[in-house]
Amino acid sequence: MNIRAIFAVLWAIIGIAAWTLIEWKEANSGNIVEFEIEGYDPRDLLAGHYVTYRVNYGEKKICEPNPNDPAYSYSTEHCVCLNPDPENRLAIADSVERCSRDSAPNCRLWMKGYCNYAGRFEANIERFYIPEVYSQYLMTIPDEATIVVNITPRGRAMVKELKIAGNSLEDFIAKKRAKSLN
Repeated sequence: MNIRAIFAVLWAIIGIAAWTLIEWKEANSGNIVEFEIEGYDPRDLLAGHYVTYRVNYGEKKICEPNPNDPAYSYSTEHCVCLNPDPENRLAIADSVERCSRDSAPNCRLWMKGYCNYAGRFEANIERFYIPEVYSQYLMTIPDEATIVVNITPRGRAMVKELKIAGNSLEDFIAKKRAKSLN
C-alpha cells in the first residue's frame, strides 16, 4: 500500500478523533440550567420522534419582530445574559446584547443565539429527540415541562434532558406505561 494513502487516512482519523474529543469535553463542561418550555410540534422524521417547542425566557423581550426582512434577523448574533435560580436552576433572561467576537458579555452566564423574523430568540435548543417507543406515551407535552441545558463557557447551549413535572422522561414514560397496564 502507498505510504501517502496510509498517511492521509491516519491524518483524517486523528482529525476526527480530536474533533470528537473537543466536542465531548465541551458538552460535559459548563453550567447546567433549566428552562420552562411551552407549545408542542411533533415531527416524525424518518426514524424517531422529534418535538419542537418554544423556550420560555421570562418576561424580558429579547428580540423585536421584523416580518419585512427575514434574512436580517438571522444575520446578527445575540447574547442573552441569564439569571438562574440557585435552588431549582430555572433560568430567565436578564439582559440582551449583540455578541462580539472580541469580548464576552458583561454577565456571569450567557448564551448565544439569533432572532427569527417573528421576534423569537433561537439558540438551537428548541428541538428534542424522543425515541419512537416513547412516542405513543407522549402525545402532548404537559404544562410543567422543562429542558435541562448545558451552557458552555463560550455561550453554546446544548439540551441534555427533557423533564416533565420534575421527573426525567424515562420516569414519566414508566408511570404512563404502568397506568396503561392497569
